[in-house]
Amino acid sequence: MPSGFSGGSGDSSDIGWDNESKDPDKYLKKLHTQERAVEEVKLAIKPYYQRKDINKDDYKDILRKAVHKICHSRNGEINPVKVSNLVKLYVQRYKYFRKHGRKMDEEVREDREMDSSY
Repeated sequence: MPSGFSGGSGDSSDIGWDNESKDPDKYLKKLHTQERAVEEVKLAIKPYYQRKDINKDDYKDILRKAVHKICHSRNGEINPVKVSNLVKLYVQRYKYFRKHGRKMDEEVREDREMDSSY
């Protein structure tokens, strides 16, 4: 018996996983949606990366943020036009912050500091 295993009946409800993992259909649907979102974002972001508008780190950040936003949208659909527009806006934002010498995270921290000073 592995260390840390408390015995029990072996029922999957004893493991303490969330409800999504108990329903394999939901999990597979979520995984498939996420994979489709990744492919759409990669397709939309590729021209910007090839033109060197963004670097490798920007590419990874934009990919992560865009996929998260698409997968957690209420709509649930993956519209290629909307995805390309989202990616375009992220690229513009990253280019702006690089030009002005700030990171994306610094903007959030500065906004919080300004709010707390009032």
